[in-house]
Amino acid sequence: MPKPCIVIVCGAWHSTLHYNGLIVLFQQAGYQVSSQKLPSVNPDVPANHTSSTDAAFIRERLLLPLVKDGTDVLMVMHSYGGCPGAAAAKGLSTKEREADGKTGGIIGLIFIAAFLLHQGECVFKCVGGKWEPWHCVDVGQQLALLRLVADLLQNICMISCLSQCRKRLD
Repeated sequence: MPKPCIVIVCGAWHSTLHYNGLIVLFQQAGYQVSSQKLPSVNPDVPANHTSSTDAAFIRERLLLPLVKDGTDVLMVMHSYGGCPGAAAAKGLSTKEREADGKTGGIIGLIFIAAFLLHQGECVFKCVGGKWEPWHCVDVGQQLALLRLVADLLQNICMISCLSQCRKRLD
């Protein structure tokens, strides 16, 4: 039985570089890995990107090409990535696809320090209806940025990639 492809769905302020250590470990263990930066991460026009557009991107660019090819997929979602990732996965489980006579599909969802919301629920409401001190919110542009990025990265990155990640964010 072939190994599933692992699809990593990045968090709101992350690129695939932040997951490079994990990606390398999966690849060394013989897994194919797919991951792309979400469209809502540092966009030119923030108002054009929502959790729904991220979900559509994940579904169309990461999941459908694999499952249509009959590949089993294990999704790994971090932080905000749990919201659009879970939405993108809807209807693509192996069980649902098998019922339609199709092979391939999502065999599991792994949420790492991620949001897991009910349909229609808002992240802002789930975090108590107020932003953390390290958020810098521009309501007019519908954009949330981070303050003290280097300090936060230190808590979520492997030490080996910290300097690379800092360079990318500067």
